[in-house]
Amino acid sequence: MRRALVASTTLVLLVAAMVMAQERDPFSGTWTLNVAKSTMVSPQTASKSETVTYRHVNGEEVYASDAVTAKGEAEHTDYRGVYDGAFGTIKMTVDGKTALRIAMRKDGTLNGIIVRRMAEDGRSITSSILRFDNDGRIVVNETRWFDKK
Repeated sequence: MRRALVASTTLVLLVAAMVMAQERDPFSGTWTLNVAKSTMVSPQTASKSETVTYRHVNGEEVYASDAVTAKGEAEHTDYRGVYDGAFGTIKMTVDGKTALRIAMRKDGTLNGIIVRRMAEDGRSITSSILRFDNDGRIVVNETRWFDKK
């Protein structure tokens, strides 16, 4: 009986420690788009509003976004990924229609990357979409500013 109690207590503490470690990532939580501070020059990617959520489950980042595009369309994006160097797929749903967005060109070369940065106070993040032009130069396509909800 005593061994079972010790084993159960150890298991509970281990699971709690794993959950706390996963949630320590400073990006975890819900963030809302600050349109006034954002620069979204491309009509294809601009949003009137957006809420994003980052969670960590079993070593994976779980991301979900609900937005209203510049055209007034409802847009949902979600992905799960482990940052181990492999490319991932982003599943996006616009007005109930699903599309896959991968930042790769038809010839297999990288087309873009998203860079997130946390403000020193932890209350906001920026998410910049960087594209590569045909000469391989990096072009900042847009920067979205999100405030902690």
